[in-house]
Amino acid sequence: MIAIWALFSGIVQIVHAFELRALFQQWWVLLLSGLTSAAFGVAALYYYPALSLAFAVIWVTWWLFLTGALAIYAAMVERRLGLSWGGTVAFGVVSIITGVLALMNPPATLGAIMGLIGGFAIVSGVVLIVAAYRLASAKHELIDAARSARA
Repeated sequence: MIAIWALFSGIVQIVHAFELRALFQQWWVLLLSGLTSAAFGVAALYYYPALSLAFAVIWVTWWLFLTGALAIYAAMVERRLGLSWGGTVAFGVVSIITGVLALMNPPATLGAIMGLIGGFAIVSGVVLIVAAYRLASAKHELIDAARSARA
């Protein structure tokens, strides 16, 4: 699943990079990212499953590092503007520390990823079931209203 996701994501980024070529000077960064992701997807399909699991850990780690760095940068901007910045810098530092821990303990990182995916699947399944019951109820109400209007 991770390999297919990386391949699909890379292809979408490549197409998007070419669409942005006329509007965005640094379109090549998105192209490079897409080529890297697509190449990883192909390699992960070939060397499945070890490379896919390594990709998941590295992807989450980079995401945590990038989120932390951006949060620290945002905190410095907030500080210059005279806004409250302590919570934002704390979030950035915690994110970077979590990234270091994720890189140091890949099995725990994979466990956390699977837990999040499982939690999301459960929550979205419950939401879909509730929505289906509400839709069925609305359908019955519309049918009853249509019957009343005919009579």
